[in-house]
Amino acid sequence: MWPDILALPIRPFLAGYFLLIVLAIGASALFLAMFRPHGTRPDAPLALPLLAWLAGGPRRLVDALVVDLLACGRLALAERQFMVTIRWGETYAEQRPLFRLDGPLSLLDLRAALSDTGRQVRARLVARGLVVGGAARAGLGALRFLPFAPLVHFGVERLRLEVAGGTPLAGLLAILVGTALLGGAAMALRFDTRTRAGIACVAEERERHAALRHAPPAAAAGRAVALFGREALADTAWHALAPPRAHRAQGTRRGLAD
Repeated sequence: MWPDILALPIRPFLAGYFLLIVLAIGASALFLAMFRPHGTRPDAPLALPLLAWLAGGPRRLVDALVVDLLACGRLALAERQFMVTIRWGETYAEQRPLFRLDGPLSLLDLRAALSDTGRQVRARLVARGLVVGGAARAGLGALRFLPFAPLVHFGVERLRLEVAGGTPLAGLLAILVGTALLGGAAMALRFDTRTRAGIACVAEERERHAALRHAPPAAAAGRAVALFGREALADTAWHALAPPRAHRAQGTRRGLAD
């Protein structure tokens, strides 16, 4: 097969190679869907830190923990600066590093203080069968790269021939081969590591708490952010934390309601 491909004229080869990169991307996504582990469904609703990481990763975890503290009055927010106001009382263990901080704090400061928390929460999710870790994650990554391996191989072989022959389009071929290599590496290293059970858990929680997507009550603000991100804060007292696109969507909804 490869000798026939390598013998193609350069222009058809480039077009075919680009098409194969597109097909490899699709095959990589298909492999992940086919071989994603089932995992273990939780018997009870997940605690806020676990749910936030599962729904949006480490950044979502920090956002949910911060908003939860704002809602219960242990953090204060003014002009996008945070201040710890209450350092005692019942709280999630993941929030305690924030109580050691002093002075006005930015959201970046809070994320830095909780930098280790995301890894700890992820380890707990792996242990509970909601996230893939260790050898299973490495195996999924290898499967994700698999469709790109032959592309890189015969692309390099053809590139060697074109460079030896001084073909003007060798540079474009080098770019495509590099795209295949980097694309395959990205597919192997960055992908949704949740198990089927983890994905289903988040979907069920979002359906159960769909009302929290817009203007959640203060008591549920942390869970709203965990499930739907800071967009849920657009109609709350902490609207300054909502991204600009959430404010635009809020204005659109109000315009439709008028």
